[in-house]
Amino acid sequence: MSKYCLLVFFGVFLLSCSLDKSHSKGGASQELNESKSLEEIAEEKFGDNYGVKTNESNSYSLVYKNYKKYEDLFSDVHYFIYEHQEHLVIFEDTLKAGSIEWISNDEIVAIARNIPNENDSGTHRRVYYYNVSTKQRRLDKG
Repeated sequence: MSKYCLLVFFGVFLLSCSLDKSHSKGGASQELNESKSLEEIAEEKFGDNYGVKTNESNSYSLVYKNYKKYEDLFSDVHYFIYEHQEHLVIFEDTLKAGSIEWISNDEIVAIARNIPNENDSGTHRRVYYYNVSTKQRRLDKG
C-alpha cells in the first residue's frame, strides 16, 4: 500500500511541475507578443513592403498591404489597427478590392468591392466603420 501512495505522490508531483512550467511559458510568450513593436508585427505579417497611416493623435496606426493579381483591377487590402500605448493589434481584416482611411481621430472607414462575375451586373460595395475607442464595428446601411 505504501508503494502505491509513494507512486501516486510522485506522479502528482511530476504532473504539477510540468503544468507549472507550461503555464509560465504561455504567460511569457503572451507578454512578449504584447510588447512587440508595430514594425515587428508588420514585418511578421507582411514582410518589408507595407504602408502605415497614423491617426491625428498618433495613438493608433492602420498598417496595411495591398495584394494584386495581374488580372485584378483593384487590389485586396490586408490590414490591422495597432494601439501604440498598449502595443497591441486591436483589429484585423482583409478587404476584397478594398480601401481604408481614417475619417476622424477615432474612426476608420473600410470599403470592400465585390467585383461582378459574368452573371452579375454592377459592383457591390460593403462599407463599415470601426471605432478604435469603443472597439466596435458598424455597417453602413446605405
